[in-house]
This record gives sequence, C-alpha cells and structure tokens, in this order.
Amino acid sequence: MLELDGITIGYGKTTAVENLTLRVEQGEAVSLVGPNGAGKTTTLSAVAGLLRPRSGAIRFEGREIAGEPPERLVRSGLALVPEGRQIFATLTVGENLRLPLAGTPKAEAATALARQLDRFPALAGRLDDPAGGLSGGQQQQLAIARALLCSPRLLLLDEPSLGLAPLLVDAVFQTLAELRDEGVTVLLVEQNAVRAVEFADRSYVINAGRLVLSGSREEIGHRETLAASYLGSTTAIADAAEVDRKEGDS
Repeated sequence: MLELDGITIGYGKTTAVENLTLRVEQGEAVSLVGPNGAGKTTTLSAVAGLLRPRSGAIRFEGREIAGEPPERLVRSGLALVPEGRQIFATLTVGENLRLPLAGTPKAEAATALARQLDRFPALAGRLDDPAGGLSGGQQQQLAIARALLCSPRLLLLDEPSLGLAPLLVDAVFQTLAELRDEGVTVLLVEQNAVRAVEFADRSYVINAGRLVLSGSREEIGHRETLAASYLGSTTAIADAAEVDRKEGDS
C-alpha cells in the first residue's frame, strides 16, 4: 500500500532523513520507532504531504505522491493524526468532528459520525463542549475519530501516546489494535518503542535519520535488541520506559 524508496529529507542544509526505504502492506500495522530527533516525524510529514523529499520516491497504492498537497492526499485515502493532536481547541467537539464531513450527504455523515461516537463514547456527551476543555486522552480520541471520518485506507499516527498516563496509553493502543483487526492499514510513529513493536506486525528502527533495524515483532521484539539498535545499552530501554511512565503520571 505504501512504499518509501530511498527517500532523503532535509531542512535547509541539514539532512534529517537519509536514504530511507520501508514498505507497508495492505492491512498491516507498521511502526517506525527511534529516539528523539531520529527523523520519525519528518518521515511521516513527507508521507502526509507536509514536506517534499530531496530525493527518492513515495508511492501510495503504486502511485508516486511525493510533493502532492496534503488535501489531495486526504482525498486519496491517507489521514494523519498529528503529534500533539492539533485539534481546534476553540471549536466544539462536534464542530471538530463535522469538519471532515463537509460536503458529505446528510444521512451518510450522520451514520459516519454515529460510528465514531460508538467507538469513542466519551465524546458523545461532550459534542457541545469546547474541544480545548477535554482531557489529554479525550483529545487524542477526538484526533483519531476526526481522522477516521476521512475514511482513510491508510491511517498515519504521530506519537499518539505522547504525554498520556499509562492507563490512557493502554486505551490508545487498544483502539489501534481494534482498528488493525478491522483491516485498517496503520503506519505508527512512536517513541514508546516497546509498545509500538508489540503492537505492530513489523517495525523499522531509525537513528539519526538512517535505518538501523527492521523486522517482525518476533524478530526485534526483545528489549535487548531494541536497546542495542539505538539506545546503546540493554538497560536503557527500561530506563526510558520508566521516564515515560513518570511523565505520564505527571
């Protein structure tokens, strides 16, 4: 469904991603993990049309899409849940959810909205509330629901667990597992490497913009393997998980 073929992406004179190749098959969940500054968000931004690679190809369902505007890619079947959720805080929950449905026939829009409210019942009673007043977990639910209302064939998620307490992280990954089981194709960018690899069918690990490891959850799902690939020691990934837990608790 998605193929990145030797893409290089930069900002000015700085190269953020270099010669990266990966693929996502239809119906798969694939994760892209790595430390801060590894190039994960940059890669996802290029897929979503927010950045243009310096070189290489990005193909969606066999069609070259590098450089296409984001709105055209959304209509083509890609939807992005951005880092930090980026909901419209001053609009109501309902207004946020209806934005992707503009131009959709009324009955069809109502059915689509009801489906997402069934999936995220916490939003159903908050439709008239400002979206900025939601908890972090509810805002993440809103961001995912909004993306799903675009009827994507490929769902892109950038750090969906960022800043959430452990119980809310569990809920997010449970939702992603349900979407995967329903046949939604997922490309997930995550700093929480252990959870991402456990969730995904296959994972890619990048460091300093370069691919350092790839494989199935069975092949790279051990903490020691992940630690050795980009954290530098077998205890570092456990230390990082503890930091994530404390940040979530705060």
